[in-house]
Amino acid sequence: CVLKDASDPMAGMAEIFAQMGQEVPEIPLILEINPDHEMIKKLEKVEDEKLFGDLAHILLDSAKLAEGMEPKDKVAFAHRVADIASKIL
Repeated sequence: CVLKDASDPMAGMAEIFAQMGQEVPEIPLILEINPDHEMIKKLEKVEDEKLFGDLAHILLDSAKLAEGMEPKDKVAFAHRVADIASKIL
């Protein structure tokens, strides 16, 4: 899952900026990974750097979506998912 650091003062300010229609500063996120999860164990075995990077991006963007956030680059996310899906089908 993806978390915002609750102790970061900007985390609360970002919501206020958004409500006021102002530009929202980027808040650092924390990606919590369960090292025992089957997907993470399989990801550790991937040797192809591009595939590893694509899968890592998909993992992060999927976690963001699950938390109600948007991927930083929605088009790149869609391309990565489509590329990997086409490889396994």
